Amino acid sequence: MNTTAGSPIASTFRQVSDLGEYERLDRESIVDRQRLQVVEMLRRVYDEVPFYRAAFDQCHLDPRDGLEASALQQLPLISKATLRAHHHELYVADDPIDFVSSSGTAGEPIILPVRRIEEPLRVVPIRRVLQELGLGRGDGVLHNFNMFALYVIGYYSALALREQGCALIRTGPSMEERQIDVIRQLKPVGFVGNPFFMLSLADIARRCGLEPRTASLRKGLLATATPFDASLQPRETRRQLEETWNLELTITHYGASEVGPIGYECRYHQGYHIHEDIVLAELLDPQTLQPVAANEVGELVITHLDGRRGFTAIRYRTGDLIAWSTTDQCVCGRRTLRLGPVIGRVDQQLKLRGQNIVPDFLLTLIDGVQGVSAAVIEAFRREDTGEDWFRVKIGVEDVQASDTIANLVRAKIAAHIPTQIPIEALPAELVRTQQRESAAKTGGNKVSRFFDRR
Repeated sequence: MNTTAGSPIASTFRQVSDLGEYERLDRESIVDRQRLQVVEMLRRVYDEVPFYRAAFDQCHLDPRDGLEASALQQLPLISKATLRAHHHELYVADDPIDFVSSSGTAGEPIILPVRRIEEPLRVVPIRRVLQELGLGRGDGVLHNFNMFALYVIGYYSALALREQGCALIRTGPSMEERQIDVIRQLKPVGFVGNPFFMLSLADIARRCGLEPRTASLRKGLLATATPFDASLQPRETRRQLEETWNLELTITHYGASEVGPIGYECRYHQGYHIHEDIVLAELLDPQTLQPVAANEVGELVITHLDGRRGFTAIRYRTGDLIAWSTTDQCVCGRRTLRLGPVIGRVDQQLKLRGQNIVPDFLLTLIDGVQGVSAAVIEAFRREDTGEDWFRVKIGVEDVQASDTIANLVRAKIAAHIPTQIPIEALPAELVRTQQRESAAKTGGNKVSRFFDRR
């Protein structure tokens, strides 16, 4: 373990698994360990969290009577709406060291306290990603996430870089020309950032006389976007990113503001390895709330395995639709649960003539059409019938070829969805401007591609 001696993280690090120790366990040992953690967590929240104590009492459960971990399934599911309505009974705010917030892109932001003892549970998992990337002491890392304004990934990835011994280069998602100067002068080998921002930065680099492929960047930690599809093939954004900057390796971290880190890719890109020493993951049918089969799409539900957090999640509905799950051993040797990509949001599904459509699926199709540089979807609801309708805006560099490219997009969509969807071809910069304006809500950390006007 390479945690810096005497650091705040190191002082409580014994509460978290070594960086990769639990991942080397066999599957049965991982599950047995989780059962013990669940029982201890349930005991703790019963004593400390009024909301959960009431839920236990309503289910006639008392953790002090020697519950089994299976009792977890008797407890009700909670969601963001629960957090908004019951935050006074759900949050334990003694000894807070930080506060974090959801982005607010799908409703009112939720602000949560982070307890001092909880901080390693948010930092250590990101260090696992850095370790998988091979980034360590002395490696310069360009950090262009917003570290402030209550946004999660920026601040905690910066802490992880420091704990990993890397040389943190703080730039944020702004001052692009200044970032190009920083790359020239400091020659960072890695970056932490949003893939869409990094592609935009490459355009700025060329305008500043720096060919991105000749720059020093070779490795990247990606977040706030899923750069692979359900069959584990890289999406066009990842292909462009790696080719544009001549990258050797990119690895994606997956998490949520409310629950913190959830999983990450290994270097073989076989889906998200779940941090099973920190969270318990379920995939449920969002309508029936019953478990789905391993090869089926389900909503991700998260339970924390440590009850000492500012907010301890018990069966928390993330709203993320996950393509699949598996407990098969990965080619990297890990035996942790693996999840497929996030293919959409429960609250962003569209119904068009009785057919459910996931916007992210459409965007994946569109991204693969030659000539499309950017794309967004706007959803609306008809006042007279209450039906959903939506349009696709595509950004093209070659405006003269707009009609041809739009027809290619229509054909690609029609091959998968038997209905016509309005396609509007615009200069690429107009579409990017819409995305940049939406990104301002998240301090530049997230780039929206779905705009819900319903």
